[in-house]
Amino acid sequence: MNYRLRYEVVDIHNIEDNASVIIKAQEGETTTVSFTPTIRWTTLNHPQNPTRGNKAVAYTKIAGSVLGGDNDFVKAGAEYTHYFPLFWNFTFMGHIEGGMVEGMKGQDVPVGERYRLGGMYSVRGYDYGDISPIDVDGERYGGTKYDQINLEVIFPLLEEAQVMGVVFYDFGQALTDDEAFFSGDQYKSYGAGFRWYSPVGPLRLEYGVPVDSPDGNNGGKWEFSIGGML
Repeated sequence: MNYRLRYEVVDIHNIEDNASVIIKAQEGETTTVSFTPTIRWTTLNHPQNPTRGNKAVAYTKIAGSVLGGDNDFVKAGAEYTHYFPLFWNFTFMGHIEGGMVEGMKGQDVPVGERYRLGGMYSVRGYDYGDISPIDVDGERYGGTKYDQINLEVIFPLLEEAQVMGVVFYDFGQALTDDEAFFSGDQYKSYGAGFRWYSPVGPLRLEYGVPVDSPDGNNGGKWEFSIGGML
């Protein structure tokens, strides 16, 4: 388990004219004081390149109230990942996660605490923020709930050098208060890529193709990252 006490100053300014009215309403400087307990459980057989075992994480973020600050909200989330060995040193990975946030004392949820999906660590092939609720003017403003599933098959390309290949299928959505988890249409993508478990950490180069791009552009895109997996 770990615990985090955090003090943030949030300044929202230089808002574009076509931004959502929800974002415009939060223009200015506010403070957020939050306390976040997190519990983690893992049985993975390797910290960077596992082939079996599972990992589970659950957290709650409490902001405002007796802690002070301008923003009052409660946020909670959980995720679970499981690795299964297959044939020929292939490994299947399944990952599911979700979360929700609710404003307290009649406040709206802060813009920075809302959920926006897309990119390397959620639904690959989309830009960050592409997957989001849209207001009456067609502007994205972030959800108060989200769900996400990632499925991968990982296999060795240069085993001694720890260079791996991966094919994946992702789907997820960001939701409003009155929408249920896993309801409606999910945003989906598929793709493939390479991973190198280098001395400085995992390097990822992956190509994702969106299936349901909100702007109608279903062309793929490359993404690169250094750091942990999902």
